[in-house]
Amino acid sequence: MAEKLVHLQANINHKNFRGDSLLHWAAKNRNLRVVKFLLSIEDIDRSVRDSAGYSPLHCAAANGFFEMIDNLLSAGVNIDERTSNEGYTAVLRSALGAVDQLRNVLDMDIWSLLFPAENRNHPALVGMICENVDT
Repeated sequence: MAEKLVHLQANINHKNFRGDSLLHWAAKNRNLRVVKFLLSIEDIDRSVRDSAGYSPLHCAAANGFFEMIDNLLSAGVNIDERTSNEGYTAVLRSALGAVDQLRNVLDMDIWSLLFPAENRNHPALVGMICENVDT
């Protein structure tokens, strides 16, 4: 599909109603083949932001898609770029995604994650956990 869009000279950086570009879609859906193809296109916006302020790197980082992260960084995406709304780097977004995944996998409540972080004096992790509590 991506190849066909390029062949038809479509705007490869076009965003849908959620603000997702094709590169966002590929990053969120773990489609490494499409990400690699899109990164090979000179005019692709590698740091395009969706409506939530996330770049494809943040999307891949939030979901722990490490091979995709590596490909994006190899294509010149800046590892220090921040989300436009929260100011999170990809590393921080990856940690937040890991907190969510850990909580889901272990079926833990928020306190089970918070107390070890507090006891080991990790204020940044405590802050991340607290910011992501569903109230």
